[in-house]
Amino acid sequence: MKYAIAAIASLAMLWTTASPAAAQDTATTPAALEAVYACANETDQARRLACYDSSVAALRGAQSSGDVVAIDRQNVEQMQRDSFGFNLPSISNLIPQIGHEDNVVRSIDVTVTRMSLSPTGRTTFYMSDDTVWVQVNAERVRNVRVGDTVAIERASLGSFMLSSPRGGMGHRIRRQE
Repeated sequence: MKYAIAAIASLAMLWTTASPAAAQDTATTPAALEAVYACANETDQARRLACYDSSVAALRGAQSSGDVVAIDRQNVEQMQRDSFGFNLPSISNLIPQIGHEDNVVRSIDVTVTRMSLSPTGRTTFYMSDDTVWVQVNAERVRNVRVGDTVAIERASLGSFMLSSPRGGMGHRIRRQE
């Protein structure tokens, strides 16, 4: 999990996607990718092929060196899920062309693998996806058991709520780093 967070933080370099919107926005399109797009305007077949060969080799080199990072929507969704609950820069801020409201992870379903009670009366939830969530308020948790698949949803002011399939009151939680 820590590696996923480090990867997200390091991805602030250059991003590309297969999105048509990204191809049209030259302000955010890396030069190596722009060179590939420019080849489409070449009318002579031999020069067009030479242009593609040259620019694709340059793009591959830029990707190999880390100057250009290509990521697809599925990987972005997985990173959003892995970082759910952390106060990190939003992936949609790093990749504006996919930063639409409908692309934000609003909730996750995860199985509780272990629970512990702190001396302060707060419950810590250990989840099947290796995340750890801590109860914000010291309230007794009666409706969550190990093995339950719970829903964790974004709530107001950047907080999160854990809801039990058993019903009852939700629990305000925060993700432990």
